[in-house]
Amino acid sequence: KPDPEILVAIKFVELHTYLMCGIAAIFAEEGSASPALNELERMADELVHRGPDDVGYYVNERIGLAHRRLSIIDIACGHQPISNEDETVWIIFNGEIYNFMLLRKELESKGHKFKSSSDTEVLVHLYEEKGIEMLHDLRGVFAFAIWDSKRERLFAARDRFGEKPLVWAEHNGRLYLASEIASLLSVMHGEYRIDKTALYRYLVFQAPVAPLTILEGINRLQAGHRLVAEKGRVRVERYWDLPFPEEIVSEQEAEEQIWNLLLDAVKIQQVSERPLGFFLSGGIDSTLIVAAARSAGISPIKTYSVVFPGTSYDESRYSDEAARRLETEHHRVEIDFDVKDLLPLLMRRFGEPFGDPSCVPTYAVSKAAKEHVTVVLSGDGGDEFAGGYRTYLPLQAARIFKTLPEKWQDGLSDFFASLGKAGGRGNTDRIARLLSVLARGSAKRSYSFWRTRFPMAMANEILRPEMIPDSEELAEFGPKFIAEKAADLSDPVEGARRCDIRIQLAELFCPKVDISSSANALEVREPFLDPVLCEWSEKHLPSSLRVRGRVTKRISKKLLGRFFPPEFIHRKKAGFTPPYDDWFRGKNGEWAADVLLSERARNRGWFRPNAVETLLSKHQKREANLKETLFLILAAELWAREILDRKVL
Repeated sequence: KPDPEILVAIKFVELHTYLMCGIAAIFAEEGSASPALNELERMADELVHRGPDDVGYYVNERIGLAHRRLSIIDIACGHQPISNEDETVWIIFNGEIYNFMLLRKELESKGHKFKSSSDTEVLVHLYEEKGIEMLHDLRGVFAFAIWDSKRERLFAARDRFGEKPLVWAEHNGRLYLASEIASLLSVMHGEYRIDKTALYRYLVFQAPVAPLTILEGINRLQAGHRLVAEKGRVRVERYWDLPFPEEIVSEQEAEEQIWNLLLDAVKIQQVSERPLGFFLSGGIDSTLIVAAARSAGISPIKTYSVVFPGTSYDESRYSDEAARRLETEHHRVEIDFDVKDLLPLLMRRFGEPFGDPSCVPTYAVSKAAKEHVTVVLSGDGGDEFAGGYRTYLPLQAARIFKTLPEKWQDGLSDFFASLGKAGGRGNTDRIARLLSVLARGSAKRSYSFWRTRFPMAMANEILRPEMIPDSEELAEFGPKFIAEKAADLSDPVEGARRCDIRIQLAELFCPKVDISSSANALEVREPFLDPVLCEWSEKHLPSSLRVRGRVTKRISKKLLGRFFPPEFIHRKKAGFTPPYDDWFRGKNGEWAADVLLSERARNRGWFRPNAVETLLSKHQKREANLKETLFLILAAELWAREILDRKVL
């Protein structure tokens, strides 16, 4: 039976304002220069792609707020910034609050008066009622900033999984906030240095990991965190974390409950006054979302998939089959773009180096979808939700190794190590070293080894000495970081999955989807990240429904089995990575070489020129496939050209 909250949410189609937006703010401490309208205008101009429909400002001697808007629902209203009745509380908001109608009813029963029908105004009154503790009541995705003139407080927050972005910095007695780094840099003039630790994190995880950004002094507010600036100080604190398992239910009960919660999540996120679509790669996650939409009675269903013509990477037969079985209006998007034009654009939008090449097909499919729809639902978050990565499979061995005597662990570790070449980078060598580490019962260290893209030895080979962090910090960075993010769960598989939620999902996948889609003024929603669905699954879902034996993502596969045959479901996972090894060969290779080996790149002082040249030569001669390392270096240089060399600073 549908949750009453869902029924209320679906009825608000005539009232609600869904927005994909860009926000920016300047908060001046006492004695600092007051914010100026032209500063806010420059910040907003850098966010126009996030909100081409409308722009609004609020400025006084202490605070400046700017808001760019893409209207999804209630198109005629929803202008921001918006205030309470006496204009003592102001807000700029990017996101959507699914349970705002229920919150509004509660607030009205306590005497609050509303002048609009938007969810944004509900946040204002909820803040009046509960202050910064209001965040626990919100079901949705968001990044917002609230100015409280009575308390002279600026309060900002991001949603639980980091679906909406927010960066901030303190500079010359002011606090700056914005959706994207480029917006901050449009008004924060000065000299900025590369953060060496952030650069190394980028090489390890493909993106600088919050709270750091690639530039010293500029911070990314972490997922599930809030910021409060008042009385001359700024504090950042976590307000939400993944719950721990409790009251685990049977597999049968869990399967039914997860299906009902997923249906609710799809229903509540599909409301829109503008055309709606779905990303459909033919993989388990996106197909399950479309199947849920079909079961929920949503019609028509427009779906979009990516095709890489002329390459071995082509999953179109699966997306075509999924579209046929689920009776969708399907659009195949052939990737036809000029890498040398698109990559610089994306690096500028990310505002810092971003090393995941799947941002390219994400951008391409978003651009194609925008021609027909304004909102799409995607399967992002499905791997983290259901345990979909094959890296979890060997971690099951740690459960066994931990029970063995220490002497046996040492012997097995030495044996596995002997199976691979010292320093080898082939799959056999990596697996041998992984098993060697696993045999010593260190699941976190082994997970760190498997996930890191840039091992310490390669860092020493490629980074210039002055750019390498302290050697002890470097050696222990991965395992220590993993231990912190995994929350020290006793189950190594569940610990690794939680780590993926905090690193891969929050730092890579959510930013990738947000930036790549917002660059095309497209709103993307992720039902798998619905907080009600996620919290229930973290507390009650048996771990066996995620990973067991050689099978990953069991819960999602069991649910999809209601619609598709086993041969569709139980196949090798393809992922969403383009065939980018050829970007460093042929005509594209000539361009990549010009960028990587240019005088500008040499003068940065980040990477050893001879080492980069050797990597490129080996790749082009097909002596080794070094696409991951080369893309990381290329993305860093393109970002520098788009941001540093344009003198945005």
